[in-house]
Amino acid sequence: MREDGQDPTPIVGGLDLSPVPPWERRRQLLEHFDGLGQGETLRLTGGRELETLHQTLAAERPGRFHWEWAERGPERWTAYVARLPAGSLYTLGGLEPPGTA
Repeated sequence: MREDGQDPTPIVGGLDLSPVPPWERRRQLLEHFDGLGQGETLRLTGGRELETLHQTLAAERPGRFHWEWAERGPERWTAYVARLPAGSLYTLGGLEPPGTA
């Protein structure tokens, strides 16, 4: 979600990881992310911190997603994960990595 409150890409699904055992979270995230079309967004929620899953995407799908936090705990965690078109730069919260701008 952009600062102006507008969604830059369509949200096509949600994945609530709250009831999912920790050893299943990575697999489910990757399956849902891989099912997104270019430019589509997944709303990811959980009762636990999601930073580990952000790191998983950064390692296993580098340059292919945009991650934006909506809620960062302590009881609820929500992030929007968009699949970027081929050739896009990885961004986090709308900010380019240092040295890419």
